[in-house]
Amino acid sequence: MTPLLIAVSIVLVAFDFQNLLSWWHGKLVSPGERRSSDFTIVVPLFGHPRYFDCRAAILPYQANVLVALEATPAHMQAFASELEAEGWRVRRIRMHAPNPAKLMKEGLHSVTTTYALRLDADTSIGDGLERVVAQCRNRGFEPTFHPHAGTYVEAGWEIERLLASCDVGICFDPGHLLIGGVDPALGLASWGARINHFHLK
Repeated sequence: MTPLLIAVSIVLVAFDFQNLLSWWHGKLVSPGERRSSDFTIVVPLFGHPRYFDCRAAILPYQANVLVALEATPAHMQAFASELEAEGWRVRRIRMHAPNPAKLMKEGLHSVTTTYALRLDADTSIGDGLERVVAQCRNRGFEPTFHPHAGTYVEAGWEIERLLASCDVGICFDPGHLLIGGVDPALGLASWGARINHFHLK
């Protein structure tokens, strides 16, 4: 191997992309002190109504939710009417081969707020996680949850919510914690007893 290739390899290992992002906060939004309702949660939904069975979990945000629903099948048209009767705002979309990204893009046409967030209809962290943890343990494995940048468990309050909802251990990953706005030293001090895996970069 050439010295240049060795040097580049060392730099890539020492400073992987996630850590570079955590140090460069240019694209991150700092948490504000004030609350705002200037956001829309877009929920892409297609295939079957059961994917939105856990909608009660986001009921407190109902006024900010837009369900981008692929309404070609008759059962989805009926479900759109049911959701509207429950007070949900629904954008009925007809498209061939729907997927969450395409539905999100179409749903954005109905968004009038400054910020839009995507929440997949089947996303839930509650008892589903407890069932997965129990299944792992029944098979002789100790599960670990990895709080990860760009997911629904990234910020400190999201990690706290996860830890309060079940007894799973977490992966301590300083790069992802920094991206989520968490000081790794404080995270280690606060959650040390729950950490059972490390990703050090």
